[in-house]
Order: sequence, then structure tokens, then C-alpha cells
Amino acid sequence: MSRRHRGSFILQIAQSPQGIRGSTTGRSMLGALLGVGFFVLSAYAAYFNISAMRESDERIRATHEVLSALDAVEAATLNVETGQRGYMLTGEEQYLEPYENGVVAARKNLSSLEPYAQAGIVQADRLDALNVAVNRRVQIAESAIRTRREEGLEAAIALIGDDRGKRAMDAVRQITDQIVQEEEAERLVRIDALSAASRAAVVTAIVSSLIGAGLTIIIFI
Repeated sequence: MSRRHRGSFILQIAQSPQGIRGSTTGRSMLGALLGVGFFVLSAYAAYFNISAMRESDERIRATHEVLSALDAVEAATLNVETGQRGYMLTGEEQYLEPYENGVVAARKNLSSLEPYAQAGIVQADRLDALNVAVNRRVQIAESAIRTRREEGLEAAIALIGDDRGKRAMDAVRQITDQIVQEEEAERLVRIDALSAASRAAVVTAIVSSLIGAGLTIIIFI
């Protein structure tokens, strides 16, 4: 067979239904592989964005809980101080109710912060310092109340006349403020991260839809 006849024979095969079908099948298979690969990448990107959004959301929620607990600790410690002063002035047991409730609430909320310290959300050394400061304020109140009950008003006033109670309360406020500042700064970071992940999810969805439509056209048209 001459070269010209051989070329004509190959051209006839390529133009035959079997040749066209083979070409179309190959293109469809390639398009399908590209489509599968693209959708796998899209799924990974979606998973990554969702995970980032969930992590930021959980951290923001944790920050709210920490801030609420810190507010409760400070308020409870103030109640301890209020109850102490009321009893010292009057000597009547009914004025000890704010003190008693404050001690319970302060310890309860301090305990609620321990899991956050274990998880690294709150610095453990700061929480330890806050525990020490609150317990110090409670001990001063206990001592003043006991002295007032057993020895009278003058002895109780002399006991706390060196402003130990004020210094202890100032320490509680100072440590609480430090933790609050750290948590608020972290919350801003997490809010920005949540917004970025949300925007990335929207962009990924749009791009995925456009590319998916393009691959569909390539495969079936």
C-alpha cells in the first residue's frame, strides 16, 4: 500500500463513527477525572473553612464564659466585703448573708474557670494568682467577723485598720482586669478569623460552582 493510500485509510478510520466515539470517550474520561479531582479539592477547602469557623466560634463562646465568670468572681468578692462591713457596724447576724453568699459564689466561679486554664484558654498562673487574692480577701473578712463577734467593734476595727482588706480587693480587681484584657484581645482576633473564614467559604463556593459548570460543559457538550 502506498503512503498516500495509507494516509487516506487512517483518515477514514479517524472519521468513522468508531474513531469519533473513541475520541469522545477519551475526552469524557479526562473530564470526569478532572471533575473528581476538583470536587475533592473543593470538599477539602470547605472542610478547612468550616473547621476554622467552628474553632473561632468555640473560642469566642469560651471567652464570653470566662468574662462572665470573672465578673461573677469580682461581684462575689465585693459581697464578701459588704457583708463584713455590715456585720462589723451592727453586730447582727442577718448582715452576714451577703458575705456567706459571696464566699460560695466566688469559689464556685473560680472553680468554673479551672477547665479553661487546663485548656490553655486562661493563663494558669493568672488564675492561681486570682485564687490567692480572693482567698486572702475572704480570710481577712473571716478574721474581722470573728474578732467583731468575740471581742467587739473596737478590736475588729483595729484588726483591719492597716487597709489589708482594701489591698486584697485591689489585687482581685487588678488580676481580673489583666485576664479580661487578654480575653478581649483574643476575642477580637477570633472574630477577625471567623470573618475571614466566612468570606473564604463564600468565595470557595462561588468558584466551585463556576468551575463545576465549566467542567460539566467540557464533559457533556
